[in-house]
Amino acid sequence: MSFSRIAASHLTPLLARILLCAVFVPIGWKNIMGTTTFTGESVEVVERMTGRSGTPNPDAGDAASPGEATDRTITARPVYGLADLLEKQGVSSPVVAAWATSIVELVGGALLLVGLLSRIWALGLATIMGVAFALTSWPVVSTVGPFDLGLVDFHRAASQLALGVLAIGIVLGGAGAVSIDQGIFGRPRAARAAVGGGHHDEEGDLDGEE
Repeated sequence: MSFSRIAASHLTPLLARILLCAVFVPIGWKNIMGTTTFTGESVEVVERMTGRSGTPNPDAGDAASPGEATDRTITARPVYGLADLLEKQGVSSPVVAAWATSIVELVGGALLLVGLLSRIWALGLATIMGVAFALTSWPVVSTVGPFDLGLVDFHRAASQLALGVLAIGIVLGGAGAVSIDQGIFGRPRAARAAVGGGHHDEEGDLDGEE
């Protein structure tokens, strides 16, 4: 068995799953389990989404009139910041979409590490990256062009595309041999041999996943 086949079946999918887990799990964990303080116009949005009231902002002083959003702060989960962004982009049911996104990032990223239901979770992550690119990066790219992007915009667009491509690779090729999916869904070698009329080559030994 050549090294390239071993790498394609074992190493490359494993590295992709590790990277996706390392990126998405911390993001999902922070959105769901963390807390952040919202100020300015976001206060009223988060108040409406959570049904809670903000508290006076001691740093506002007399700069804001009573009742204005800028004179209050509110502490909430960062997922509501994502919901605020989605709402501004015209996404319907932004709170539901934000929670669903964060859950897929946290749970899907973790299960990708061990390779359980990998294609399903990878499809979810690829969708998230596609939507993120369409909402945040594509408007900039389509306006200034790919060669005139600022450094921050370029890194954001490149990261979204790279992570999306890695996820799509798992959707198309599976989690690889080093995964729970291989143990659950992989066909036994004897079954593969029976289907193939008693003949199987090295490549056939490796593609019975999911």
